Amino acid sequence: MIKCLNLRKIKILMICLTLGAIFAAVLAFGILNSQNPSVEPNSSDLAAPQNEPQPQTQRTFELTRRTSGTFYPLRDDDLRIVYLTFDDGPSYNVTPEILRILREHNVRATFFVLGSEVEKHPEIVRQMFDEGHTIANHSFTHVYRDIYASPQALIAEIKRTEDAINAALGFEYNNRLFRFPGGSHEKRAELKTAVFDLGFQFVDWNAVGNDSITRNPISAERIFQNIVTSANRSGNSQLTVLLHDNNTRMTSAEALPKIIEHFKELGYEFRTLCEM
Repeated sequence: MIKCLNLRKIKILMICLTLGAIFAAVLAFGILNSQNPSVEPNSSDLAAPQNEPQPQTQRTFELTRRTSGTFYPLRDDDLRIVYLTFDDGPSYNVTPEILRILREHNVRATFFVLGSEVEKHPEIVRQMFDEGHTIANHSFTHVYRDIYASPQALIAEIKRTEDAINAALGFEYNNRLFRFPGGSHEKRAELKTAVFDLGFQFVDWNAVGNDSITRNPISAERIFQNIVTSANRSGNSQLTVLLHDNNTRMTSAEALPKIIEHFKELGYEFRTLCEM
């Protein structure tokens, strides 16, 4: 009987020692693991919040300080590039349709937005960003007599639009592209200098749909033909195409698939102006 009790005590003691050794080993492993820099922490703990947008990498432009004539991006090679650009949006009806078509054709574009419209439709600006398009500045009001009253008035319009874009996106977008309403041609040198001094590059175009020259919309086919004709006339391998996406320009959206297919068939690639 005594022998059985002794054996039982020995077994219990051995179990306790074994459990103690296991606990000590686990504790030692945990301490070593926390001190070892080669061990990667749980990636899920470090992941950025899913809803927090990551700023696009903006191109650092070498400003082309041209105070006469016009400016649009031209490379020193024969690479065929189309930069689709849309002015005067975003609008509640035309811009979403343009975004749908661009998504369907896997094409990205540059949107020169009005600050007043950005404040009305911030969700569309966020969609532009989320889908990889470039957002650029086209003044706040588009009212010539106000914008061009003085260099100070122009700067105020640009800054106000920047504030609207940043507020819509929820972070500082740091856009450095501007398009003069009506284009830079014949704008006073002091206005262009003000844009440069603010750290912006202004951009014009060398192919145009003429979709805004009349109050009433022109047909999608006419817009397409205007772009093809002006592109051929330019004689350039790189084309900056001007279209509009304000709420009366639905035919511009209707023309877009044919425009994209035409230039793809000719071997052009599509880029945003931040991918010059």
